[in-house]
Amino acid sequence: MTAFYEGDISLSVNKTFYFKLRQFTAGELGLAAERICSKVCGSEYSVSTNVSRKLSDGTNLDEQKDDVSLLSAICDLEKENISFHLTFAIKTKYGALTGNIISVYVSADSDVLRVSVSAASVEQLNEFSSVFASEFNLEAILKNEVLQKWRSKGYMTSDDVADLADRVTALECDRAMSRRLTCFLSFRFEGRSVEYGRMVKQFLELLGVRVITGQGYEPKPVSEKVKS
Repeated sequence: MTAFYEGDISLSVNKTFYFKLRQFTAGELGLAAERICSKVCGSEYSVSTNVSRKLSDGTNLDEQKDDVSLLSAICDLEKENISFHLTFAIKTKYGALTGNIISVYVSADSDVLRVSVSAASVEQLNEFSSVFASEFNLEAILKNEVLQKWRSKGYMTSDDVADLADRVTALECDRAMSRRLTCFLSFRFEGRSVEYGRMVKQFLELLGVRVITGQGYEPKPVSEKVKS
């Protein structure tokens, strides 16, 4: 959804909540959204809506309105392949959005209702999410239950992706170490050459190169040390 904002750019906080999926009656979603706006935001605020419907051929159909009328006919989000985005804000006469803007994204998957809330402060986010759950008559689910439910259906969660990324990184590091460059550094073991040799060795090691020198007594010529 495209929106224009007035005033200075400010930081926001966000959090995702999980609830048991339920069917809604016709008009219930819109009425609940308006009640939430009145209770949390105030009379000068209004709700704008963006609804995304995924068609059978994979196409996404997006609709946007400055009110909640698009929600009136939505009853079963998962069955109807619908997600929606609500923005609670003060709209100026020029169409810009201002105030302590609250943004909510709602989607359904595997009998789970996922609600992502973005607000201007932690206090506002907590108050809003509490009122949201109450007005929509939602029952919260622990995140671990959600992850188990999704995994049982063969879905990869964000935690699974992060774990996989860590494993790949570890494997790449092991591979890089096994293929680490090795060099033999030759220098005279007396005078200033010793200090120069130490500095070059340290520089190469910082670049990840394994450095071998002939320094240190062994009863064989340097040429044999190089070969070994």
